[in-house]
Amino acid sequence: MLLAGILMPTTSFAQSNTLFNPDYNGDGFIGVDDILGALSFYDTAWDGPVANVIYGCTYPLFVEYDASANVDDGSCLNLTPNCGSYVTYQGYDYATVLIGDQCWFAENLRSENYENGDAIPAGLSASEWTSTTSGATAVYGEGSSDCYSSGNACNEAWSLNEYGRLYNWYAVDDVRGLCPSGWHVPTDGEWMTMEMALGMSESEANSTGLRGTNQGTKMKTDYGWWGLNGTNTSGFSGLPGGYRRADFGNFSNAGSYGFWWSSSPNGSSAWGRSLDWNSEAVYRADFNPHFGLSVRCVWDAE
Repeated sequence: MLLAGILMPTTSFAQSNTLFNPDYNGDGFIGVDDILGALSFYDTAWDGPVANVIYGCTYPLFVEYDASANVDDGSCLNLTPNCGSYVTYQGYDYATVLIGDQCWFAENLRSENYENGDAIPAGLSASEWTSTTSGATAVYGEGSSDCYSSGNACNEAWSLNEYGRLYNWYAVDDVRGLCPSGWHVPTDGEWMTMEMALGMSESEANSTGLRGTNQGTKMKTDYGWWGLNGTNTSGFSGLPGGYRRADFGNFSNAGSYGFWWSSSPNGSSAWGRSLDWNSEAVYRADFNPHFGLSVRCVWDAE
């Protein structure tokens, strides 16, 4: 495993009187083992991160080096996200945000491929969208004159830039995964955890319909909503991306509502969330898996 991006401390620390030999293992070459020796040499002087990227793992992130681990065993050590930094996935940089103890994407997923690189079917007609039982994705307003929004969302390019992509639940439930390695589509319970971190009671979180007090306001952006904008104090940055309908396959409610899948089924349906232009609460319900909703990713909890 190769280590790169050595991050030297920017704060002062006590200097050692011992000179460090860069050929740490004495083999006549300066290589990975010598870098690891350098890390151990400075370990007692500085407790911060000593490496900011480890390559060779399934997904590189900002990490803290675990000096007790064997870096030659091919593992990725104890990778932890530097939440608040950007995650690059399939050519796009996603903002992240820490809400409570969870690290969330702070914007909607927009990838056209599963995590393994397989393409997600796209460009489906209305009839194809309503009948497929395979994963599919769409951009709000694409190729459709049957489109409703309170803004510019029926412009496909604008919608993709602003809202990302919509996915049916069959794509969410696909074993190939929508999110990058180390991340996943949140379960219904993980949505509840986030809502409770924002002040919702446990009993409210477990109920359905509009729940809570001002948690929706904390999750909505402070712009872009047809009615009540939010404060986005959570950093979730929820936008009114609308949805693609399960019954007619058309697009509706961009500018007024935002909808997001969970990965949790509920009978023949699946749990999801929505934010409302006219409410400060958060809506929880189960949705037909043919609906096209937005998707967020959350970091895998240990």
